[in-house]
Amino acid sequence: VTATANTGYQFTGWTGGGCSGTGACTVTMTGDTMVTASFALVQYTLTPAVSPSGAGAITPSVPTKYDYNTQVSVTVVANPGYQFTGWSGACTGTGPCSVPMTGDKAVTANFAVVQYTLTPAVSPSGAATMIPAAPTKYNFNTTVIVTATAATGYQFTSWAGACTGTGPCSVLMTSDKSVTANFTPLQYTLTTGVSPSGAGTIAPATGKYNYGTPVSVTATASAGYQFTGWAGACTGTGACSVTMTGDRSVTANF
Repeated sequence: VTATANTGYQFTGWTGGGCSGTGACTVTMTGDTMVTASFALVQYTLTPAVSPSGAGAITPSVPTKYDYNTQVSVTVVANPGYQFTGWSGACTGTGPCSVPMTGDKAVTANFAVVQYTLTPAVSPSGAATMIPAAPTKYNFNTTVIVTATAATGYQFTSWAGACTGTGPCSVLMTSDKSVTANFTPLQYTLTTGVSPSGAGTIAPATGKYNYGTPVSVTATASAGYQFTGWAGACTGTGACSVTMTGDRSVTANF
């Protein structure tokens, strides 16, 4: 008596008719005899994997045996900071993964690190140079040091957005974020005066001006006096214009 397994089954042994075990079966016919060939479903192993390691959870999570022709649904969940990019092995693409167990098989769930954009800005425009200088993508959980260097005539006042206050700015990229560096123009004092006192008037009076502001200064003589010249930030007797790149003083002499 011989037995041949069908696809997906394996022969496990004989019973009856004086046959046992899995070897050859010969029956001596001394009467009616029954021989049974026993079979069992073949089992195959499905081996799951995640790439890169730790990027997500896959179900089933360990190599598992299944009966022949079992349809196994494989699922994945991305860990924070990762996104699923597709299957390889027994499944492909990015859709649902269902594996028919007609042999030993392996399936890998592939992931990529999520990237987020850090958008820098300077207020007012042109008041500083910033690093990074333009919107830039960073991997999830990257710590980005943001710096701002004031342009001539400006002073840093504070951060806004992902950083606040006036200290160092360090941004943890767990989502899209923006940072603004705020500046104000430096102000300088123009001090004006008349010599001798009461001999005339000078305009403007002493006051503060933003860096780089050109200030026109004029002098008018009082009755009985004549203008003789400028001293300080202006000289001579012509028109007086002072560019405020620092504290300045101008005296009108009569």
